[in-house]
Order: sequence, then C-alpha cells, then structure tokens
Amino acid sequence: MRKKIPKKLEKAPIIDFICELRLLGDNNVPVDLATSRILDSMELSQQKIIKLPILQIPEQIRTTDINLRYQPYYRIEIENIIIQIGPNVVTFSSPIPYIGWNIFKPNIEKHIKHMLDKTKTKNLKRIGLRAINFFDIDIISQTEVSWQDKIGLKSEHYNYNIVYKENGNRVKLNIANQARYNSSAKNEKQGSIIDVDAYCEGNIEAHYETIIEKIDKLHDLEKNIFFNTLMDQFIETLGPKDA
Repeated sequence: MRKKIPKKLEKAPIIDFICELRLLGDNNVPVDLATSRILDSMELSQQKIIKLPILQIPEQIRTTDINLRYQPYYRIEIENIIIQIGPNVVTFSSPIPYIGWNIFKPNIEKHIKHMLDKTKTKNLKRIGLRAINFFDIDIISQTEVSWQDKIGLKSEHYNYNIVYKENGNRVKLNIANQARYNSSAKNEKQGSIIDVDAYCEGNIEAHYETIIEKIDKLHDLEKNIFFNTLMDQFIETLGPKDA
C-alpha cells in the first residue's frame, strides 16, 4: 500500500461504522441468561434498553437457526455510540455523523473491558470493523479499481467484490452503484457505496489487550484499503487532515 493516509476527513462519507465481537458462547447457558449477563457487565441498567424484533421469535428457533446465532436482541443508545447485544454478539456503532476514531475507540474500550472483567467470556470467534461509505456520485470513475471490459458498452450497474488477505486478517471490499441512503425520513439519496469490512476469525483468546491490539490493526487495515481504493485527486475533495 503506497499512499500517505490522512488522520481524518472533513467531509467523511461514512454512514455506518461498526465494531463487532462474536463470542464463542456456552451451549449449557440459556441464551436469555447469556444476554442478560453481558448487559449487566456493561453497567447499562440506567440506559433505555430497546428490545429488537428477533425476541418475537420463539427461543427454540433462535437457538437452532444458524442464521440467527449472531443476531443482537437488545439495542442501547448512548450519547456517542449505539450498542447492540445478543447471547453471542456485541456490536458498537457510531451515530450519524460518524464521531471519529478518537472518540469511538475509547468508548468501546471501556465497555469491552467491563464485559471481559465481569463475564466468563473465554474466546471470541470473530472481531470485525466495518465502514460503509456513501457517495452521491457514480464512484467507480474516482477509484483505482479496474477490470478488463471488452464489451465496449457503457455499464449501467456494477457490484464489485474482492477479499484481501494480510496475515490472519481479511478485508471484504464492495463497490457498488445504484445504492440508496435515507439520510432522513423524507430525504432518500441515490449514489454509490464503498463498503470495507476488515475482520479476523478463529479461536481468539478473550484477553483485553489482545482484542484491542487486533481492533487497532483492523482499523489501520480498513483505512489503508479505503484510501488506496480512491484516486488522490478525489481524496483531496474530501478535505484530508493530518491532525
């Protein structure tokens, strides 16, 4: 990767930024009890806890359907972050506009430490950082992405996917047009997305320092992929800053 990466963008295009921890749960512990333990560990009892629609599904189905295994059951909205919790997953996301890594990271560090200190979590299955960026233009012409097109006709729709690998980490990059984004109830925009999902998987020891180190590496990798995908002249229009 060749470019100098700015610390931030004045016109950050991020519409969703998510940190996900997938837990290797104990099959002997009921899912509702496991979820309650995580909620209690994060000291969120004073916050408004929103039940998610998945709780309307019978517990037997929730525990046996593999597609529901890593779905959250509750949502908690705090000033700087949104936390979603299930028996096998915890996600942290930034409200729009994206609050920036310097604010986001200390917030999630605090809650991760509480969870690890007060629950019996021993291992994680996945750690992921995902940034979804929206542009109100057809973004492909502003990227370094290229492929051989021998048809000779103008493309109307594209959905470009690639997975990069660096040591034990992977990054799924998706670039697509004809994307829609609802910035408000009455304001739907149409444009393009660059979706960067950096993650590591396996039997990851649930040590605080190990997890934070992996999150830092994934954040650096996600940023590198994003900025190296875009052309330099387009990055300049987003207001890059080094401080």
